[in-house]
Amino acid sequence: LVNVEAQAASCPVVASRVGGIPEYVEDTISGLLFEVGNSKDLAEKINKVLSDIPLRNKLIQGGIEHAKKFSWGVLSPQYLALYNEMINIKKMETLNKILSQYNISEVAPIEMIRESSDNHVYLIGEKDKKILRVGKRLPIEDVQFECEIFQHLSKNNFPIPGWIKTKDGNFYASAGGVEVAVMFEFLEGYHAHIDKDNLPTKEQAFTAGRVLGYLHEIGKTFKPASSRSRNAFIE
Repeated sequence: LVNVEAQAASCPVVASRVGGIPEYVEDTISGLLFEVGNSKDLAEKINKVLSDIPLRNKLIQGGIEHAKKFSWGVLSPQYLALYNEMINIKKMETLNKILSQYNISEVAPIEMIRESSDNHVYLIGEKDKKILRVGKRLPIEDVQFECEIFQHLSKNNFPIPGWIKTKDGNFYASAGGVEVAVMFEFLEGYHAHIDKDNLPTKEQAFTAGRVLGYLHEIGKTFKPASSRSRNAFIE
């Protein structure tokens, strides 16, 4: 590191030919190398740098060019790519642990379709697709509350994805005691983009109002068994 720092500071480098130093100091190009323990060779190389101005300028310029390979602009993306690779490996290990707890026909391919500070949502499989949500902050009471809502809606014929339980019949899976995962059946659909320039059609507005009204009626009979309480059933 000290050799690269010297090169970046426009200092001509004289270094020993040992270990990994020749990887950073190319002899006569970005510095001069002397044999380890040979003080005479060291003195000669220092004298060359002091007396040979063209050589000294060449070594300085070569050192500057070499040091550019180790600038933050070059190294930062490489470090970031390495960190992301390690994170992705850890994520895949976690996902594999979670998926092994479910009795599903496909565990690949895996595609992340949403990422937030609270959870990650994945599309699992290709022919028999499933949705997997992995969260770090969600308490088990919240998960149980959601599961009860799904069951209540399903009993009342509300169009909602099926909640998939684990091989052990549990309503959630976990990995490492931190992540909490739930799995749903996959439903095909589309996103209706609505804003001031794209207003809903009368049919869309009517359908949305009817569904919300029906959801409100179903909510009147919802009695959660979990200790978790929410201020809105629609949540």
